[in-house]
Amino acid sequence: MKILGRINDGLSHTLFIGAMIGCFGILVIIVLNVIARYIFDAPFYWAEEVAAVLMVLVSLFPAAELWRRGSHINFEIVQKALSASVWKKLQVLICLVTLVFAGVLTWQGLKATHLVWVRDMKEPSLLGTPLWVPYSFLVLGVGALFFRLIASLRAGIKNLK
Repeated sequence: MKILGRINDGLSHTLFIGAMIGCFGILVIIVLNVIARYIFDAPFYWAEEVAAVLMVLVSLFPAAELWRRGSHINFEIVQKALSASVWKKLQVLICLVTLVFAGVLTWQGLKATHLVWVRDMKEPSLLGTPLWVPYSFLVLGVGALFFRLIASLRAGIKNLK
């Protein structure tokens, strides 16, 4: 099990780094596009589309790492109002519900990615980005969260004993 934990940690950390690079990429693209548009009067026709695809990456890739760090949405007021044992049980329930959601989203994302791949669907734009690219970002990010949640649920259940 330790090897699976290391793989899980490595995957979530790698995707987190990818999200940081994607965020920097969005920043560079937008700044260069503003300069090109307002100084040279020649904006990049592809800038908004690439930034939108990178936004999918930036929003979904860090999910597993943020869950591991406990940096996801947390309601401290609820935690303070509950006893420690009730809070632990609630954490397991939250993890289970999130696991089901991530599992369904990963499964549906895989189906959608396969569909757009087989049909060679593209963005209706000048750049014509293949739709499997942002769809695969969804599958990678939420899939990594799914596996992180399995480990978290297992640890949470152990912690209840």
